[in-house]
Amino acid sequence: MTTDAVGRLDDVIASLRHRLEEAPMQLQQRDEWKAASSLVEDLVARRDDVVADVGALDDVIREAEAQRDLLDLASAEVEEEAAVDERVKRERRAEDESLLEAAQKEFKVYAGLILASFALPPFFLAYPPIAKLLLVGLLPAGFGFLRVREVLLPFSGRTWLVFQDRVNQIEDRFRKAHGVAVGAVVMGLLWFVVAFLRVDAQGQ
Repeated sequence: MTTDAVGRLDDVIASLRHRLEEAPMQLQQRDEWKAASSLVEDLVARRDDVVADVGALDDVIREAEAQRDLLDLASAEVEEEAAVDERVKRERRAEDESLLEAAQKEFKVYAGLILASFALPPFFLAYPPIAKLLLVGLLPAGFGFLRVREVLLPFSGRTWLVFQDRVNQIEDRFRKAHGVAVGAVVMGLLWFVVAFLRVDAQGQ
């Protein structure tokens, strides 16, 4: 009987040691791991005395087995938490990619609207009957600017997981596009001044 009990003790110590050595860092930070580690160290250090005390040997084995069960429960919790964290990361990455794709598509639209604001004022000026609509040519750039603000709103204060370089590139492209849009507006206003001077000259 004592031999069987000693074998059980050695088995549970060995199984605890294996679990402790294979435990990930997250589990090693748990109280269950620290308690199991302390128990194993104590049992190894006092093994001869523990084995000699036949009356208390079964209690020691049950304590070690209970500690092993607690460690297994903690390990399962850590694995579940890791799985949840991984799922959250995947969902967040997919959301980040969706935002970046939307921004890239919007940049193409914005570039087209800016180009329209460059092209429309001289077009209106070339046809006197519609020259009074010249300032309408500035609307595409303004409309595009408002659209961009809405698309980039989720970017503000957002912590990006792995796409920070792409985010920086996109934001830099939009900053440059804003500068070009301002240039389109200024050119449109200059065309308006030209149209005004032309009308004034014709009136004289």
